[in-house]
Amino acid sequence: MISGVFRSAEVVPIANGLRHSFCTYRLADIQNSAQVALEAGNSPNMLFKHYRELATKQAAEAWFAVRPTGEAKNVIPIRKAA
Repeated sequence: MISGVFRSAEVVPIANGLRHSFCTYRLADIQNSAQVALEAGNSPNMLFKHYRELATKQAAEAWFAVRPTGEAKNVIPIRKAA
């Protein structure tokens, strides 16, 4: 599934690339290493060693703003709790 997405986008996947991107951009976005460590199953020390200051907050916001075009026909929307 994912390899087909990479292929159609003409992107060469990097091992754990999405995980590394998530950690980099999430840390830049929220500036909370304990929270990102919890979400990623990592330690704050590991995040500081490998992901700190690799991206700006603006780059993180742009990365998390990427959304599919169109509407998926096989997804059931779930309302957000109040």
